[in-house]
Amino acid sequence: MGIEFQWTESWFRSGATTVQPETDVTQTLFTDGTAAAPSRAYIDDTNLGSYRIGADNEGFSAGGVLRWDYNTTRINTTIPVLLPDGTAAAPALTFASATGVGLFRTTTASVFVPQSNLWEQRNGTAAQTFSVEGTFTDASNRETAELQWIAANQFRINVSALGAGSQRDLVIGQSGSERFRFNVSSAPFSFNPGTTNVEGLGSSGRRFVSLFVGTSGIDSTGPVLTTATQVRIGGAPATSLNDSLFFSGVTNASLATPTNGTVVYCSDCTIANPCAGGGTGALAKRLAGAWVCN
Repeated sequence: MGIEFQWTESWFRSGATTVQPETDVTQTLFTDGTAAAPSRAYIDDTNLGSYRIGADNEGFSAGGVLRWDYNTTRINTTIPVLLPDGTAAAPALTFASATGVGLFRTTTASVFVPQSNLWEQRNGTAAQTFSVEGTFTDASNRETAELQWIAANQFRINVSALGAGSQRDLVIGQSGSERFRFNVSSAPFSFNPGTTNVEGLGSSGRRFVSLFVGTSGIDSTGPVLTTATQVRIGGAPATSLNDSLFFSGVTNASLATPTNGTVVYCSDCTIANPCAGGGTGALAKRLAGAWVCN
């Protein structure tokens, strides 16, 4: 069986292929073809090649299936794109106008080289979340740490769990050692040092101006303060005094029956044993089941 050739002054045809000279350019015209039978294929591999999907859209098939295609606005692939590892100087995935910016691989990590040392995640005015998975079975069973903006214009460091995932604490570490722990896995939620009697709250050059404590009070087995200042319970005095303890005070009528060892300032107590009202103030101490004022 032979191959048919047809010639004219403006074109020649070999089988279904038409070649037309146009000035200095020769254009070869093909039928559209399909993924299973691409119009440009190979004698020994007829389902490997390229074909026309639609207007300005060319596809490339392998095994008779579309693997990637392009049009005037994008390139699309249905299979992984394998890149070389690249280097910091020549990232494997980079940009035409900034070839030193992009992504490359080392033997231990994937590294992104940002432009001007700045890495941004943004989408107009939409609040963004960056998440790192601890464990991930599927979208409904996972443990996640997140940096996120929320709708209330708050920036959060968030630890969450879904389904079979377990709620974890948030830990701040240093060189592999735990330094501070936010207990967010169960109530009562708390902020804890990584090691007992090692970490402190504030320092000589970086002091907190105030400390607000709830109804549970302050419990300490060591010094509450290590610098000259005043501990205030319940309010602030008109005049402060360093190295002192200030109570805003209660009244004699409000003295209840707390545990022995409780100390409070009674603003209308007299100096007496037991305490009594009608005075101008005394320090009340709960001793042996009674209030003693002096």
